[in-house]
Amino acid sequence: MLETSSFRCMTTDIELFLDAGDAQAGREALERAEHFFYDVEARFSRFLPDSELSQLNRTHDQDAPVAPDLAELIGKALAAARMSEGIFDPTVIDALEAAGYDRSIDLIRANGTAGGNGHG
Repeated sequence: MLETSSFRCMTTDIELFLDAGDAQAGREALERAEHFFYDVEARFSRFLPDSELSQLNRTHDQDAPVAPDLAELIGKALAAARMSEGIFDPTVIDALEAAGYDRSIDLIRANGTAGGNGHG
């Protein structure tokens, strides 16, 4: 039996599909997967002021302790920057915010303008 789940997270529409022999177990697995997405967003979104990433971004150039999985993600992002010779660069937050990308694209689109102080 095919179980599905659709939701919005990380400013994108997400659809999950699971071929499950047991409908209840399938729904529970999709619910856990959906919660996983929300948990990742809560921890690593730069638009949520209490997220681990936002807290790290506020430290600027200071050394700050980070959780092992965030350190791993940062390491992979920096490796991608090196491999792409700077085409991908996770260190440009100041430039992004100066250009007006200071809140989620959903909020920017809803307001019809870039810039401002709001985060979402």
